Amino acid sequence: RPVDGFTFDVLFFDPFDQTTPAATNGLGVVFTDVENPGEAVMDFYDIGGSLLASLDVPTAGDTDLSFLGLLFDDPIIGRVSITAGAPGQNVAMDDFIFGEPTPVPLPASALLFVAGFGALASRGGFRRVA
Repeated sequence: RPVDGFTFDVLFFDPFDQTTPAATNGLGVVFTDVENPGEAVMDFYDIGGSLLASLDVPTAGDTDLSFLGLLFDDPIIGRVSITAGAPGQNVAMDDFIFGEPTPVPLPASALLFVAGFGALASRGGFRRVA
């Protein structure tokens, strides 16, 4: 999802329903035209929104390719924010490579809410209010 003209977020979802948030163990991207340090940056966040790492994409010069990726042992990456370029710069991306997304389990409090809601519904605990 675009954040502004040069930054967007890569989000991960369960590949089976594509609505349940998921985490992955890694993401790598091929860039072209990264000519200056700091011109392209990848910020990796865990599923709770805490920053795991902020990395500059290596420079490679005009029309040359760069690659940046980060890999963990476990699926802990929930979002990656990529800033690529600025006014007058033509950084492009291709070939997004990532590990199989793993659905994020609901927190225990959400499971209790769903269980309680289901119990009320099965016992007729809901009444229509006019």
